[in-house]
Formats: sequence, C-alpha cells, structure tokens
Amino acid sequence: IDRVSDLHLEGNHAGLWRFILAAYPKEMPVRVQAVFSAGPIEDLLAHFGPEYIDRVEALARRDPKFNDLLGGVWRNAMTDDVWDRVIGVRNNVW
Repeated sequence: IDRVSDLHLEGNHAGLWRFILAAYPKEMPVRVQAVFSAGPIEDLLAHFGPEYIDRVEALARRDPKFNDLLGGVWRNAMTDDVWDRVIGVRNNVW
C-alpha cells in the first residue's frame, strides 16, 4: 500500500495508471473501494489529470465498475477542467 501511495510522489504516473488498470476490476469490499477511489484514482487525477483524463473518461464510459469508483473521488488539487470532466462522466457520487 505504501508503495502505491508513493507512486505519484515519485512522478511515476505510468506506474500508478498501470496499478489502477490491474486492480480496479478485482472484487473489493466497500471500504477498500473507498480507499482506492480516494487514493490512487484521486491522486492520479489531482497530480496528472490533464495527461490522463481522456483515458479515465473513456474507461468510465465503457466500464460501469470503474465509473462507480469515480463516485468516491473528490476534487483535491484537480484543475477546473479535469474536475468538470470527472463530474460529467461519473454516474453517482457516494
């Protein structure tokens, strides 16, 4: 967990994105989903959002499970554009 949390601090956005893609399809308890949304996904969008928002939107449109995870993402340090696009693509907020 610590290693994943540090990926954004090290500037390893590609590693963070690969982790998200590998981990999100797995079954997770609700509490883990909350940590996953507010952790890796939110970190990616807050720190590297302009580089990844197109991919995040595309995945959220085609995969309801990923879209649901966006419901647990808060604005954090996202740019206005990235945040507006997150709001626009996600179906629910929880």
